[in-house]
Amino acid sequence: MNNKKGILKIVVKICLSAVLMFNLTGVNVSADSGENVLQKGEWRYFDRGEYIAVCGYAGNDEHITIPSEIEGKEVREVICEAESKPFFEQAEEDYDLIFVNFLKRVTFPDTVQRIGKYVFYNCTRLEQADLPQGLVVIEDSAFEYTPELSKADIPDSVKVIGDRAFEDSIISEINLPEGLEYIGERAFYRTAVEIVEIPETLKHLGKSAFSYCYALEKVKLTANIQFLPDYLFECCRQLKTVEIPEGVLNIGERTFDECTSLEEIYLPSTVNFFNDILGENTSLRDIYFAADRETVSFAKDRSAGQIYEEYRYRGEPDLDAEVKHAMKSDFERVMEFYNRESDFPNIKDYSSIKIHYGEKAEIPEEKSLEERIRDIFLLLTAVFVITFMIFLALYLVKKRQNEPYLKAETQKQTVSQPSAPSLSQGSVLIKPRSDDGIRCKNCGAESGKKAEYCYNCGKRLSAKK
Repeated sequence: MNNKKGILKIVVKICLSAVLMFNLTGVNVSADSGENVLQKGEWRYFDRGEYIAVCGYAGNDEHITIPSEIEGKEVREVICEAESKPFFEQAEEDYDLIFVNFLKRVTFPDTVQRIGKYVFYNCTRLEQADLPQGLVVIEDSAFEYTPELSKADIPDSVKVIGDRAFEDSIISEINLPEGLEYIGERAFYRTAVEIVEIPETLKHLGKSAFSYCYALEKVKLTANIQFLPDYLFECCRQLKTVEIPEGVLNIGERTFDECTSLEEIYLPSTVNFFNDILGENTSLRDIYFAADRETVSFAKDRSAGQIYEEYRYRGEPDLDAEVKHAMKSDFERVMEFYNRESDFPNIKDYSSIKIHYGEKAEIPEEKSLEERIRDIFLLLTAVFVITFMIFLALYLVKKRQNEPYLKAETQKQTVSQPSAPSLSQGSVLIKPRSDDGIRCKNCGAESGKKAEYCYNCGKRLSAKK
């Protein structure tokens, strides 16, 4: 037995010595697969027979372009050499945290199909990632903590977005294409996305995928996701309305917690379970159930009875026996329970929320920019037309009111004026003589006292002496 142990120790020593010799001769061994790491120029890579996997960069350019081929073979993967080894050789380390502070833009060739874990993790100055059209997989933390990353258009070919893939970036627009099948936990956690439209092809949606998206205003879900995971839209404080489509069965814990602008929730008739989905929802006014009240029954994992036991354990006064034994309770009863005990600390007051059963109010579709411009133009046109018609009507009314006075004045002037001068007298129009008038020396016509020019010939008048 001792001989066998001794032989085993010798074999282990020989293996360790061989590995050490390989390292001393400059041949790196991948911690993942045992492949030899090769290098050409600034790029480290694995040769995988049919294609190349780039696994490192030794330069420090602000804009890097991943090569489309090396040694005549397509580059299909961009990965780290090992999970504990950064992609960038020039990365810096501060308090055991590796970060890259020179890279601002990265461009991928269309040959790349996979971006591996942690490749661009903590690239603190990265602003733009030009993702390739052939990309299929974005793995965990590929672009995690890139606080300047604002542009990364997800191509239609992508099927997998891993855990924390874009966490802590400032991306505001994302296209989740048809064909996407997987979104991991916290994939877009604490980003600046404004609109989320889940495609019909999605099969998995991870916890907190869109938590703390403070700018998120619009959400469109799909019935193919039968379970909405915990904390899915937690702290999305611009979200006002959520419609959960028919086909969704379960809603996870704190799905809409601290959505402080949330006003309405639309729940389908298919929902048969949800946990405490509300919390700090100070603006919530209405909850709509598509099903009738008689068919709405939810088995809560923290049922009224369990809540009762928690209060009893803390020494709170006994609650109603009906609530104590209500291990299955419809949503309204749970609301009443909370309201009745609202004097207890940390209990939410739902008294202002209206619950609607058997109603499915239609949510108006958000109008496009062109439709908004058209509506504004039509509104301004209508205002102009109405204003013009009002002024025209006022003018006509005023004119009609003044007609009798105008007729009387005209008759009075006709009686008081002398007969028109004959042709022998010229074509001069002479007004009635008046002591206050001024007669034109040129044509003889008399103008008013304050006239400066002759009304007949236009010559300047001199003051009457």
